[in-house]
Amino acid sequence: MGKVKIGNFKGPQGETGPQGPAGPQGPEGPQGPMGEVDANTQIVFTQAASRENIASGEKLNIILGKIRKWFADIKGAAFQDVSNTLTTTEAGKVLDARQGKVLDKKIDDLGGEVSGLNSKIHEETYEQDVLSIAEFYDVSAFDLRRKGNEVFLNVSLSIKSTAQFDANTQYTINTNPIPDDLKASKTYHLQGFGCDSNWGQATAMAVIIDPEGYIKYTAPSRSAFFKLSGHWFID
Repeated sequence: MGKVKIGNFKGPQGETGPQGPAGPQGPEGPQGPMGEVDANTQIVFTQAASRENIASGEKLNIILGKIRKWFADIKGAAFQDVSNTLTTTEAGKVLDARQGKVLDKKIDDLGGEVSGLNSKIHEETYEQDVLSIAEFYDVSAFDLRRKGNEVFLNVSLSIKSTAQFDANTQYTINTNPIPDDLKASKTYHLQGFGCDSNWGQATAMAVIIDPEGYIKYTAPSRSAFFKLSGHWFID
């Protein structure tokens, strides 16, 4: 009977056993070579919707989109030279913010000048009672107005029959001083004339506006009616 070698027979493969535990982490390997950027690589990006700063860790196309937004919003003045003077006429320059104070002062000064001009051209009319005309005069015409620092007066008076007036004697028309805003800066002489009730025997009158606020007159002859007109300046 021949011999049989048992070791020459391979039995069927058994089932895979359970995975064993992970072994310890090995040491970190050496750093690989630095990558190279291809200068010809085209990067597609979209302009950002609003201006935002770039942040670490963002993708390159996001960063480029933000940068483009900043450039798109830059206006021409960003590339102009700055001038710190109001006399520069050269094109391509913007005004330094320090000139804002200079301009503000000029505007204030101009406003003061305009107010001064307005006060000179503004005209104000006054009523008859401002003069406090004495009771022995009847007033037939009255006009008193101020325009800036100039006062204009035009008044017609008749003397009541009960009043006694003498020639070459100075009389005062108003019993109280005129208001301060109408007082003359110095003594002024106005035009005046007197006549009788029939406009005859006309005679010139000397009319005085004094700084105290009184209107005075003198006539070479007694008149029933007289008229005075003129203007004076206030302070």
